[in-house]
Amino acid sequence: MGALKKGEVTVTLVEYLEVNKMTQVELAKLTGVPVESINRYINHGGGFSPKYTHALRTVGIDIKNKREREINGFDQFKFSVQYTLNATKKADVIYCWTNEQVDYATKCLNRRKIAYYSYYKDCYWVIHYDKSLDIEEQVC
Repeated sequence: MGALKKGEVTVTLVEYLEVNKMTQVELAKLTGVPVESINRYINHGGGFSPKYTHALRTVGIDIKNKREREINGFDQFKFSVQYTLNATKKADVIYCWTNEQVDYATKCLNRRKIAYYSYYKDCYWVIHYDKSLDIEEQVC
């Protein structure tokens, strides 16, 4: 892949890797961007320095750094659920306004083997969960 020509369409970093059947290591060699930076961007939403952003844009990859990135409501909800579950509180409540949010929250609780119950109230769901029993401590 050469430099981006005027009028060419840009793609996201993940789309670029998929379309070109390229690994992160190969992209790093092509652009000079460290593999660690590419991996962090894909998995954790990290940003790139202006130098690396330019290098990626020259091959047609559209990069939005943290300040440019727009976080949608569901992403914010996922972050808040993860934060709440990792907090030191023993019991807490999660409020959900869509079925998608309920599914995400209950999957997280099931994956961590945390007991919960939920109910629908007015126009939202309430999920009460209890982290007072630490699963690792219960293993014989």
